[in-house]
Amino acid sequence: MCFSATASFLASGFLSGSSALALYKNKIRKHIPIILIPLLFAIQQLIEGIQWLIKTPSTFSITLTYLFLLFAYILWPAYTPLAIRYVEEDKGRKKILTFFSILGIGVSVFLLFHLFINIPTSSIVNGNISYTLKIQKIPFGFILYTIAAAGCCLVSSYKFIRIYGIALILAFIASLYLYFHAWPSTWCFFAAILSTIITYHYIKD
Repeated sequence: MCFSATASFLASGFLSGSSALALYKNKIRKHIPIILIPLLFAIQQLIEGIQWLIKTPSTFSITLTYLFLLFAYILWPAYTPLAIRYVEEDKGRKKILTFFSILGIGVSVFLLFHLFINIPTSSIVNGNISYTLKIQKIPFGFILYTIAAAGCCLVSSYKFIRIYGIALILAFIASLYLYFHAWPSTWCFFAAILSTIITYHYIKD
């Protein structure tokens, strides 16, 4: 299998530890929301790790599905641009990031609405967890989602955030191309691993 409970638990443990160290070494209070990104990914990977262990559909499995998609669909499009905007010092870039933040919140609200009116499902398909949720205008949604959750990073004046954003976009494209049947799971796993770019920035000094 390409991914597994072990992979998710290992990623969760590593991200938790590196995030804790980054928080400890960070001297700038307003950078905490950025450092929390890997920690939030750690929680998401823990949820998916438990999901791997559920063998049959159940109420618990549906609950885990909702929790995972709350991260994948609701949290990241809104939280990422807001966190980047919060640490931005350049006024011009901050104004642009305001647009990304509004867009991200809009995407999150749109997806939250679909989570309310549709019951998501999860199943293992070709060695990956496939999350299914009926959403209208999916291609257009992919574009807006990517712009909000990853494109915002390219506006940042911080080099490590721009690098993270480029890596996110490439990972998103790879997930859609290679694992379209399970892109929320695979993209979030790739993004979680890539978030070590953030922790490295704060730990290395």
